[in-house]
Amino acid sequence: MHSKINCYATVIGKAKGQVYYMKKKVIALIAMLLVISMLLPACKKDGEGEETTDPDKIEETTDSEEKPIETYIVTDENGGETSYEVLGFSEVDGVKYYALVAWDENDEESTDDYVVYRAEEDEDGNEVLTLVEDQSELEKAKAVIDAEVMGAETETVDQTTVDSETTVSPEEDTTLAPSTDETNPAPDTTVSQAPSGPSFGGGSIDVGGLISGGNSTQSPAQPVETTAAPVVTTPAPSAPTVSIPVDTVVPVELITTNSGRLLIHTISDRTTNRTDDNSTTLAFMPIKDPNAKVDMNAEQNRQKVNLASVRPGAIYNGVLVGYDNYLFYKDTLNDFEGNGVLATSLYNKAVADLKERNEWVEANGMKFYFVIAPNKNTVYHEYMPETYTLASYRRYDQFVELLSEAGITAVDLRETMANAVKANPQENLYYKYDTHWNNHAGYHAYRTAMDLIDEDFPNVVIHDRSEYQINYTETYMKDLCWYTGNYDRVTDYGPVYTLKTGQSARLAWKSDAVKYGQYQFSYIDSQGYSDRLVYFQYINDSNVNAPNIYVMRDSYSIALVPFMKDSFYKSTYNWTWSFSKEDILNSEADVVMVVVAERNLRNYVNNKAVSD
Repeated sequence: MHSKINCYATVIGKAKGQVYYMKKKVIALIAMLLVISMLLPACKKDGEGEETTDPDKIEETTDSEEKPIETYIVTDENGGETSYEVLGFSEVDGVKYYALVAWDENDEESTDDYVVYRAEEDEDGNEVLTLVEDQSELEKAKAVIDAEVMGAETETVDQTTVDSETTVSPEEDTTLAPSTDETNPAPDTTVSQAPSGPSFGGGSIDVGGLISGGNSTQSPAQPVETTAAPVVTTPAPSAPTVSIPVDTVVPVELITTNSGRLLIHTISDRTTNRTDDNSTTLAFMPIKDPNAKVDMNAEQNRQKVNLASVRPGAIYNGVLVGYDNYLFYKDTLNDFEGNGVLATSLYNKAVADLKERNEWVEANGMKFYFVIAPNKNTVYHEYMPETYTLASYRRYDQFVELLSEAGITAVDLRETMANAVKANPQENLYYKYDTHWNNHAGYHAYRTAMDLIDEDFPNVVIHDRSEYQINYTETYMKDLCWYTGNYDRVTDYGPVYTLKTGQSARLAWKSDAVKYGQYQFSYIDSQGYSDRLVYFQYINDSNVNAPNIYVMRDSYSIALVPFMKDSFYKSTYNWTWSFSKEDILNSEADVVMVVVAERNLRNYVNNKAVSD
């Protein structure tokens, strides 16, 4: 018997002690009283529990193969359906918890991955099931379920047991450092591996395990300035993950920090087959030029530190190592810890300057918007080394206040990004080896900005995420590995969005190109667009009734261009912070926008040169 329930499932337990987490958001279940009655075994009628001496009746009631399997169907956010068998329920401190297990109808048997739901009442008094997300509550409920529901069939073990052959204890680090003891190699695991990481020294190493920190007690309590590059002789084993059916759940690995906090391992490359990409080159950005030559003797490849050997908290050449493979820009620490707020005199000057610009914009029939792209560690602050604390009031907050005083619409993206991480924690928004956000974050930023613009310009075209095909390709964006001399020793992937309608903008004209750094490896499309361009304009002939936009920007706009160019008629992008009234008027703009990274706010108010 099946009941079909539209909700998002989160696998948070396994009968043999493995713990997996797949983030989904649970909604109230309609008519839950009826559903629960279908899920739970029917109550026995009077006399059904009496003993019988009839052998046929004894065989009928004890033969499990003859019992109907009670199941229900869970529909995930992608429309994938999974059948779950009801194992039973247990009560803990007066709260009822249900154990459900994925069931394969073809094999007529269930797996041993089970889901834990907590029974609650909604505002109408109906009983609904909610996923247990609190780790301590989960462990407590699971222990009772293992004992009462699983019984002798399930071996109750500590959650640090990965499988019968591989155990990770809080005092041991089996996923980070390469084995240097040839007589005691790291144990092999029998479960599937996470997507392979970059190659170091000719060996394939899962940097997600190498840099994540795991349960290591060897990470420094304070940041350590790395002075030498240790030699890696043996690749470290990848940390194990669990394989889950595609479109139902996404394999997720839990990362443990030094203090014992659990983090979710985020994945850059979520595609199963990169050969199926049919994106047009206009939206196929930012990608690495497939014809780019690799020179291991070039400065960006002269290894200054071996990333396979560093731990969270280490700093080298401006690069701060965090958990789960995240590299951070050291110069953002002042922003992070709230030490970079503007002095009163500079604050007042900035208000006056911006107010003057805004008055000019409005006097010419235009509207001014100011987009602040959060620093990587603002969004992924939990992945920062634990010696640093995100301040409650920072330059970002101060600048939002400054813009408000100047009468300019501030596009504060911190809540947008936090919600995106919460909704899909395994889908990272920033490149792991780079300071920049990827096109997932670019889309979220685009929608937040466009929703505000739409209030003033109803003719603007806004595209929903469902209108795009999303594929993954290798990216050149690895600036933090450039600084450490590991640029071509690592590979990272990023999402590319392509409008399914194909009604994309055309590059009308372009100006000088950036010749330095990693941008020299960015792809140039058939029209001549490349992420290295500093001045260009797109025209979308499908949007003749839409307004025009002029964008003063830094490198964070690279992830916005694929979306912005298809929402306006003319969109002009100038890699500058200078305010050229003549240039803005020549662009025939209706919307004037500034896009600046949080870490560049100090340079913006000081009128310093644009940085990337």
